[in-house]
Amino acid sequence: MRSRFKLPFSLNVSTFDLPVTFVTQGGNTLFKRQITVRTLVLVMVGVLLYFLLVTQTPLAGGGFIGIITWSIGYFWLIYLLAAPTKTKLIGASNLKAMYNYVAKSNREFNTTDDGFYEPIEKMIDIHEISEADSMVIFSNGDVGYIYELIGNASILMFEEDQAHVLGASRNFHRKLTPNVSIYYDSATEPQKTETQVVNLLDKQENLINKHPGLMQLMDTQIDVLMNYVGSEFKSLHQYMIVRAKNPVALRDFENWLNLQMDKSSGFLTDFRVLDYEETCQYYKELLSAERVEALKTKEDKAE
Repeated sequence: MRSRFKLPFSLNVSTFDLPVTFVTQGGNTLFKRQITVRTLVLVMVGVLLYFLLVTQTPLAGGGFIGIITWSIGYFWLIYLLAAPTKTKLIGASNLKAMYNYVAKSNREFNTTDDGFYEPIEKMIDIHEISEADSMVIFSNGDVGYIYELIGNASILMFEEDQAHVLGASRNFHRKLTPNVSIYYDSATEPQKTETQVVNLLDKQENLINKHPGLMQLMDTQIDVLMNYVGSEFKSLHQYMIVRAKNPVALRDFENWLNLQMDKSSGFLTDFRVLDYEETCQYYKELLSAERVEALKTKEDKAE
């Protein structure tokens, strides 16, 4: 027989964070938001301080209208400082953050601080990107490619199909050679319409009878693909970053990947290597355009 123990509240709170519930005679909660011990203590201290100020300071001679006006402002301030917020904090917790914004120099900040990219660059560890074959060359001499994957895995699949896909995925990674490491990256991106646009442009160029109405219709289709479908409609894109010890190991992995694709039971149905521009664009999402420019090959820089 095992004994089970349960903590009554989180260890990340103090006694002042314990909730206090006020219930009416009908059993309904008096306050919509949860009141804590900290709020009660602040209110009681505020009330005692109020009577002290009204009776023991020159405020007592301010007249009835003056005291009422001051009291309204005072208790409104107590409410702002002690009332719980939607995040279960009190208003007084925002005073420090508000004080930090008093200086004008703290009201603006650079969202592209260079220091932000240093840990990412150490993790990615790229030396250059080859324009000839879009190969990524790492600082330690490793080489790699970025593949865009297409598969059939989905949470909407039947349980039997899911079991087949998971089993195929397990076998796929079990057979992976030690000379190659792979990383997966999922991103929600606009749909890629470049191929469809190129096909429409070719058809438009090769038309025998270039009727104005037909040309206008094709221009509309191209505009919709480029500026609407290619920007408004987003889908999930799966990428696989492959890193190998040398080009031979990388080529062997791609040959092995082609063989495994037919045996993956839907886990992997197709793949393609990102070209040079797509590879640069991929890393621009992680780094910056200036830093990706510095990763280009020497031949590309010389041009």
